[in-house]
Amino acid sequence: MQFKNTIPYFALASMLVFTACGGGTEKKATEEETKTPEVQTCVYSYDAATTAVNWTAYKFTEAVGVNGKFDQIEVTETQEGKTGGEVIAQASFNIPISSINTANPDRDKKIQEFFFGSLEQSAQMTGKVVKVEGDGSTGKVTLDFTLNSLTQPLEVDMTMSGDTLKLNGIINLDNWSAQGGIESLNKACKDLHTGADGKSVLWPEVKISIHTVLKKNCQ
Repeated sequence: MQFKNTIPYFALASMLVFTACGGGTEKKATEEETKTPEVQTCVYSYDAATTAVNWTAYKFTEAVGVNGKFDQIEVTETQEGKTGGEVIAQASFNIPISSINTANPDRDKKIQEFFFGSLEQSAQMTGKVVKVEGDGSTGKVTLDFTLNSLTQPLEVDMTMSGDTLKLNGIINLDNWSAQGGIESLNKACKDLHTGADGKSVLWPEVKISIHTVLKKNCQ
C-alpha cells in the first residue's frame, strides 16, 4: 500500500519541477526581448595629412589627358560633423602654385612660368565653400574659387565612402579669363601639344579631384 501511494506524489513533484523550469525560461526570454541596444554616436573631423589634390589637363584634338597634382594644400575653418558635408561646410583652402607636380620637372617649370606666370596673383589658388547640397555624404558643393584675381562659383560633386570624402569637378579656365595663360603655355609647348592631325591644342577644361580621409570618433 505504501508503494502505491508514492506514485501520485512523484508525479506531482515532477510537474512542479517542469513548471518551475518553464517559468524561468519565459522570464529570461522576456528580459532579452526588452533589452535596449546600445547606440553609437560618431563624428568626423578633418585630417590634413590625408588630403590629396589631383588634376587632369587635356591636349591634342583628341583631348588626351595629362595628369598632375599639387603637393600642398592648406585647409582652414573645418569643423566636427556627423557627415563629410558638415565637416567642410565653412572650409577655405589655399593651394601654392609652387607645389605643382607632374612627375616631370621641366613640364612643371613651364606650367608655372608660361601658364600661371601669365596670370595675375599667380602664386596661389584659393577657394571657400559657400554651399553644400545633398544628404551630407552625396551631393553638390559650391565653391567661391579664385584664380587670375577673379572669384567665380565652381560647383563640384561630393561623395563619401566609408571615411573617405571626395570632391570632383571641371574647371573651365575661360571662366577665369585665363585664355592668355593657355595660349602662352601652348606656344611654349607647341611640339608636345601637336597631335597626329598637325594641330597644336591645349583645352581650357581641367578636371580636378580632391580626396581626404576624415578622422572618425565614436562614443
